[in-house]
Amino acid sequence: MSSYLTRFNAMARLAILLSATTIAKPGSAAVKVIGDFEANMASPYSNPSPVTWQLLNNDPDFVRMIDKNNPADAAFAAGVTHGNGAILVTHPQQWSGGPYLRLNAGAPLLDDTATYPYLMYDVTTFGGPTTPDEGPTYRQIFNIFNGPTVSGAYNYPGFCDGGCDPDFQNTLNRGDGRDEIAGFGDGAFTFTQVVDLTAPDPGTFPAPADGKLPINIKSQQLRADNTDGTPLDPFYWQLYFAFQGDDSPLTPKVQIVLDNILLHSQRSSLVSGSHWSARRL
Repeated sequence: MSSYLTRFNAMARLAILLSATTIAKPGSAAVKVIGDFEANMASPYSNPSPVTWQLLNNDPDFVRMIDKNNPADAAFAAGVTHGNGAILVTHPQQWSGGPYLRLNAGAPLLDDTATYPYLMYDVTTFGGPTTPDEGPTYRQIFNIFNGPTVSGAYNYPGFCDGGCDPDFQNTLNRGDGRDEIAGFGDGAFTFTQVVDLTAPDPGTFPAPADGKLPINIKSQQLRADNTDGTPLDPFYWQLYFAFQGDDSPLTPKVQIVLDNILLHSQRSSLVSGSHWSARRL
């Protein structure tokens, strides 16, 4: 099962968002923002040219840049959780090879996943105070790491996730104690998804389906295997975001606002309990 967070610690969040990477006193958290969508799709990576977030299998509605200071974006401004910008993602109910985001940063991203054991990002959904019988019923976000193999155990090429299958999915729901999407009467609701990359090396395929990814340890192994400068073949390391979801009543496409994609060194500095969410009204 995917890992989620339920209490929003405003002071801790303010501290981690002051810079793209913060390494302070010994024992403090280190953070690297890899997607903040300030009027562009830039990332902090170069490999060797600047690397941007790419839109693949795109359709005209898939991604729109929003600015919380732009009156035209007022309906979605609550989804901007870092800086002034975010992206509005409009996608079909079922992915089925449809549009998705890709960060193809190669070795620099691999180096960071070897260093930072948690992936986090903010997802905002919208209900309708004036239409309390309509709203989101669920959202799913697939986080897929695609990279080279490591010689020996767990030698599985291509897509790799918690079970080393191609569709590690984070399902966001409301009800049964889970507050991860907007209620039908809510103006907006922001949830911070945490993807735990600290699963131990499973040794053999498939990995245990424990809601964690063995990406941190596999990245460390890949980094250690290449200290002699010999490139892996093929040497690539990328992160995909794919999307699914439904509204009630059913609509051909659904929406989220995505912001503040980051890698984090500590989970305990942000989390009290197993869930953490924040309401934006």
